[in-house]
Amino acid sequence: KNGEKHYIKYPHPNNKDLIIFLTSSLDNLQINSKRQLIGTRGFSGFYIIDLAKESMLFQSAGTKIEKRVYGFFSDHADNLWIGNRNGIFQFKDSTLVHSGINHPAFHNRVEDIDELPNNTLTFGTKGYGVILWKGDSILQITNDDGLTSNMLEDVHVDDNGILWAGTLNGLNKITFDEKGKPIVRTFTTFNGLPSNEINQVESYEGQVWLCTSGGLVKFHEAPENKIAPPPIIQWAKINNEETDWNSNANANTFSYQENNFEFRFLTINYRMNGRIPYRYRLDKNTDWQYTQNLTVNYPSLVPNDYTFEVQAQNEDGYWSKSTTYEFTIQPPWWATRWFRTLSVLTIGWLGYSFYKYRTDQIRRESDLKNQMTDLEKSALQAQMNPHFIFNSLNSIQNFILKNDTKKAVEYLSRFARLVRHNLDASVQGNITLEEEISILDNYLALERERFEQRFEYKIIVDPEIEKSFIEFPPMLIQPYVENAVVHGISKKEGQGFIKVEFRKDNENLLVTIQDNGIGYRQGQDGTKSKRHKSVGMTITQKRLELLGNADDAVQIKTLTNKHNEQQGTQVQILIKTK
Repeated sequence: KNGEKHYIKYPHPNNKDLIIFLTSSLDNLQINSKRQLIGTRGFSGFYIIDLAKESMLFQSAGTKIEKRVYGFFSDHADNLWIGNRNGIFQFKDSTLVHSGINHPAFHNRVEDIDELPNNTLTFGTKGYGVILWKGDSILQITNDDGLTSNMLEDVHVDDNGILWAGTLNGLNKITFDEKGKPIVRTFTTFNGLPSNEINQVESYEGQVWLCTSGGLVKFHEAPENKIAPPPIIQWAKINNEETDWNSNANANTFSYQENNFEFRFLTINYRMNGRIPYRYRLDKNTDWQYTQNLTVNYPSLVPNDYTFEVQAQNEDGYWSKSTTYEFTIQPPWWATRWFRTLSVLTIGWLGYSFYKYRTDQIRRESDLKNQMTDLEKSALQAQMNPHFIFNSLNSIQNFILKNDTKKAVEYLSRFARLVRHNLDASVQGNITLEEEISILDNYLALERERFEQRFEYKIIVDPEIEKSFIEFPPMLIQPYVENAVVHGISKKEGQGFIKVEFRKDNENLLVTIQDNGIGYRQGQDGTKSKRHKSVGMTITQKRLELLGNADDAVQIKTLTNKHNEQQGTQVQILIKTK
C-alpha cells in the first residue's frame, strides 16, 4: 500500500493474547464484493481477510474444518464454496455445509470451482468429469461427451462465458448448443501445446492463459481442421505371405484355407507425431475397433464376403473417409450353396423314397395279412367242407341204426375233437407239430371208419424232431391228406394205404404224404387229369408262398413201377420253421 508492505495481524488460535503476523504467501487468491480476500495456505486450510481493516476474519487452522482445501469460489451472492476430498461444501456460520445431493460427484474430491454467467455453479472432480449445478438441475460432462479425461485439474469461465477445463491429458473448451447440450473441443500437443498437463487456466481481457508442465502459454485457438487424411493400405498378407492384392478383382478371391489375413495401413499427419488414432472393422454392421497400431491381424476368418474398412483421426478429433479393401474367402466344396442344395434335394428324395417304400411295405404287409386271413378262412372252409360234415354225420347215423353204440360214440368223440381242433387252429397264429399230428390222426381215423376200413394209415415222426417246439401256421398239411383220401384212395379198387412222414431238412420241416391211389398223370386225351386237385390244396400253396416259402415248396408226383404203371401219389411239402 503506497509502496509499503503491510502485514495482516490475527490472534493466535490457542492464545488470543498473542498476535501473529501473516507473512507467508497465500494461494488461489480471490476478492469478493465485500472487499474480503480469500486464499489457501497449502495444508493449513483457508483464510478470509478484511482488506479494509487489514485483519483476519477467519482461519480454518485450529478448527474442525478439513485442513486441506483443493478449490474455493465466492459466487455472485458472496456464497463461499469449498472443494475438498469429501466433495463440495458451502462455508456458512464458520462451518462447512454439504449440499445434500445424492450424486457421487458431490461426495468425492472436488479440485476447482467456478460460475457460469447464468449463475450455474461448475466444478471439476477427480473421476467424475465436470459438473454443472443450478438448483435441481445437474449436468455431468465426461469422456463420453469428448473430455480428454475425467480427472480434472482446473475449471475456468472466461469473460465470454466459455468454460475451460484443464486435465493432465489436455485442454477442453466447453460450449453449449441451443438445447443446452455440451460441445467439447480438445487441445493437446497435436494442436501445438508444449504439454498435455494443464495445471491451471486463467483469462484476462479475453486472452486465455495456461499454466502447463511445459511452461506458461498464451493460448490462441486455431480454426478447427475438419479434414482428416484417409489412411492407405500398404500391404496385405495372407497366411503370412504378402500378396499382390491390388492387381485385379480375381486376386481378391481366396480359398477357405487362405484365411489368415494381416493388413498394414498408414496416415501422414505431421502435427500428431505418429500417434494417430485409427479405427477399423470388417463389417459395416459391427462396432469400430480402436487402435494406434499400424497393423491388424485376423488369424482365422470363416468363408464369407468381407470389406476391411479403416479410418484415421486428425488433431481435432475428426475421422477421415474410409479406406476399404473388399475380398472373398470361398467355402469348401462341401459347404457351397450348390452342394447344400443338392444335399437337401438328395435327403428330401431319400426321405420321400423311404416314406414311399415304408408306406408300400406297410400296405403290402396289410394286404398280405388280409390275404392270409382270407386264405385261412378258405382253408378252414375247405377243410371242414359240408360234404365231410354231412358224410361224418351219416356215418354216425349208420352206426346208430346198426345199434353199434360203441362205434357211434367213438366216431362222434373223434369228430368232436377234430371240429374243436380245427376251430382252435383257425384263431391261432401258429400251432405245434404235436397239435397238427393230433388233427391229422383224428381226421384219418374218421375217414377210415367212413370208408369202412378200406385203407390203413401211418404217421411217422423223425425222432430228432421235438414236436412240441416246432410251430407253423395251421391247416397246411390237412388239405393234401384229404386229397389223398377223397381223390386217391376212395377211387382205388382194393385196400389202400396212406403214409404221412415228418422229418427235418436243415432248418426246415419236410412233410411227405404218400398213398397208393390213382396218380396225377393226364388222361389219354391230354386234357383231363385222372385225379382232382382240391381247392384246399390250391389255397394252401398260395399260403405257403405268402409265408415266404419257395414257389416249388410243394412237389407232387405220381408213383409208377418199372412197367410205368401207376402205384400212387407222393406229395412233399417244405415248410419254413424259422
